[in-house]
Amino acid sequence: MTVDLPIGILRGLSTDTKPTSVNHGTLFFETDTGKTFYWNSNISEWIEQTDEKRWQVLGVAVLNVAGDSLIVQNLKPRKYLKCLFVCLPSTSANGRFRFNGDTGSNYADRVSANGGADAILTSQTTTPLFGNHVNNPKISIFDILNLKNQEKLIICHVVERGTAGAANPPNRGETVNKWANTTEKINKIEAINNTANDFDVGMTLIVLGHD
Repeated sequence: MTVDLPIGILRGLSTDTKPTSVNHGTLFFETDTGKTFYWNSNISEWIEQTDEKRWQVLGVAVLNVAGDSLIVQNLKPRKYLKCLFVCLPSTSANGRFRFNGDTGSNYADRVSANGGADAILTSQTTTPLFGNHVNNPKISIFDILNLKNQEKLIICHVVERGTAGAANPPNRGETVNKWANTTEKINKIEAINNTANDFDVGMTLIVLGHD
């Protein structure tokens, strides 16, 4: 029986030679193994499309009761992580990240607010999560290189509402960070508030990963 497939999806046996004159993202389905591969024209290779090779949601935590921490743990050991932290505060709070429960002075950061001069923080016990204590909505996006035998390198972008209204631009923050651990991958991420106030209900931490 002939099955019509959409353009960009090929099929054949695992013993077949896969074509290379195809568009980036073309799929090849092996009818005898059930495996699917996609063509990556950047490296001119067919890549098996497994869960490890695409972004997955590894964990989600939502604060249902006001408190000082939000934790996502038992993370799969992925090489690349992306964290989204949503802050909807009604009181001032200062967020920090901690990895794998490490409370030692093993974090270092370079921080800039609205394109200003860098502030340098070394030998810290946590790493910044969002810029300051102002009680405005914020979102932080972290990209993490999570290699076991390398220090973990992090790029963070933060957007804060600033003064309400379209006449006022939002504030921005950029940080580059590292966790000086070279023996394990990140498997637990904790958002910590280090002020007298609490994180508010609705604070959300989402962790994605892929290899």
